[in-house]
Amino acid sequence: MPRPGIHFRLMFSAFLLFLIAFAIIGYLGAGMVQRFVLTRFQERNDFLTEYLAANAELGILIENKSALKKLAQNLAEEKDVAKIEIFDKQGDILALVDKESQGPYMISKSPVYSEKIVQDRREFSSGPEGTRANLVGKVQITYSLQEINSLMHSLYWKLVVLAVGVVLSSLIVFYVISRSLVVPISRLAQTARKVAVGEREHRAQPGKVPETKDMAVAFNTMLDSLEWSSKALEEAYQEMMQQKTMAELGRFSMIIAHEVKNPLGIIKSSFDILKKDLEIAQGNTMVEYIEDEILRLNRLIEEFLNFSRPAKADFQPTEVNGAVNDWVLRFEIQLNETDLRINNQIFGEKLYINIDADLLCRAFNNLLKNAMQVSEERGVIMVSTSTRENFWVLAVHDNGPGVDDELKEKIFEPFFTTKAKGTGLGLSFVQQVVHVHKGRITIQNSADQGAIFTISLPLD
Repeated sequence: MPRPGIHFRLMFSAFLLFLIAFAIIGYLGAGMVQRFVLTRFQERNDFLTEYLAANAELGILIENKSALKKLAQNLAEEKDVAKIEIFDKQGDILALVDKESQGPYMISKSPVYSEKIVQDRREFSSGPEGTRANLVGKVQITYSLQEINSLMHSLYWKLVVLAVGVVLSSLIVFYVISRSLVVPISRLAQTARKVAVGEREHRAQPGKVPETKDMAVAFNTMLDSLEWSSKALEEAYQEMMQQKTMAELGRFSMIIAHEVKNPLGIIKSSFDILKKDLEIAQGNTMVEYIEDEILRLNRLIEEFLNFSRPAKADFQPTEVNGAVNDWVLRFEIQLNETDLRINNQIFGEKLYINIDADLLCRAFNNLLKNAMQVSEERGVIMVSTSTRENFWVLAVHDNGPGVDDELKEKIFEPFFTTKAKGTGLGLSFVQQVVHVHKGRITIQNSADQGAIFTISLPLD
């Protein structure tokens, strides 16, 4: 069985406290009211009894029973009077009036003295012996407490109803107040459970109470910090795994390249000797096929070796805009037999940056080769440099179909390629060189046609 929550406990505790408080207050209040009513009732009854005793003196002295009875009947018209008895000094009844009424009852008695003796008693205080000697009779009135009890009973029920109403009203108010405290805590717990199962985007809703609002804000700040730390740790882990993978791939590539390069060199030398010994004429198709394949394998081995070598830069202050212009001119020599042209928009101002010119040139050549391949050796490749904020920016805009969004993250991975021929190491090498220079490389598709590869290197 689940244990009751804090909301139920608060409500139950408040209910008990209110109930006990109102029970005590009701009990003490009802007792005070009852004592007050009974005291006033007793005082009123004593007054009526003394009034009857004062008016019955003469009737008792002359034993006028009819007058006494009439006097008693007049007094019997008073509410709550149940029975009136008038006695002479010997205790014989001179007048009796008995009304039908329900108990319980209260009896009030008063002696009857002669007027002169009473005056003498008041003036000289003759004492108890003189008082008994001048006694002429007594009166006794019986009062019904039914009305008093009915009044008190009604009062009790009104107090109960009032107490229940106040308790319920207090519980409603307390419920609203406690809910404003408990609901944000419950939501906080729900958010914590959702985050624990992997739904890290959830955040706690701030409550209206300042304390719960501060708690929710602090909790959300903690979640943001944990998410940032988790992402940083994941990125560091991914980077470490990537570096490890790159190192393994590089070592593997170097082993393969070295194992193939020497036999390929022997094949090339042996083939050249055979051509000379056999006097094979120029333009032989089979010979050209063999030479082309040897050259292609040699280029592949060079790419493997370039990728496998650690990119340890030798930084030197270099005028980068002039260097890029020189690299473009050298690359244009390869375009003589194609319909491809390079639109050179190099920033004219001289700008010196610490770079490894050889590494960056090789990376730039890879970008140009990639642009030439995707442009199918026709159209225009745009090369531009500029400064943006605190970076020197080198952009290569090709004339190809662009890069799909889902491939933008994979295109720099080693051995990933969309071409029928290629190792997939060119752009990966470019990214290595850029990272060595503490820069970044990005891809975006042009609004017109083609993709734009942008290298940004810090100026300082």
